[in-house]
Amino acid sequence: MTRSRAPVSAPSLGDIFFENGFKNGVLAVILPMPDVAHLRRQLNERPGVTVTVDLEAEAVTDPDGFVHRFEIDPFRKEMLLRGQDEIALTRGSASAIRAFEAMHADVPRAG
Repeated sequence: MTRSRAPVSAPSLGDIFFENGFKNGVLAVILPMPDVAHLRRQLNERPGVTVTVDLEAEAVTDPDGFVHRFEIDPFRKEMLLRGQDEIALTRGSASAIRAFEAMHADVPRAG
């Protein structure tokens, strides 16, 4: 997992926050409320313990070694694993975009 940004774990997140997180390279993990409460309790009771988030395995491992599973859209997962955002994805397709535009250069444009 890339450690450049900390993941967010919660029982629910607002749609805008959730979407913007991915656009900014932040993993948003939705876990059931009892799991989130358990993780928070562990972190509060034992300062300095570690919670591990494994994006590839789609798992959060608590300080006691219990694994909490989460799901993520495959496209978003791949983007996070590659460290790409939507702009980088588009730039990666620049040659295909230019080829498409060249093939359709003679098509009249509206406006």
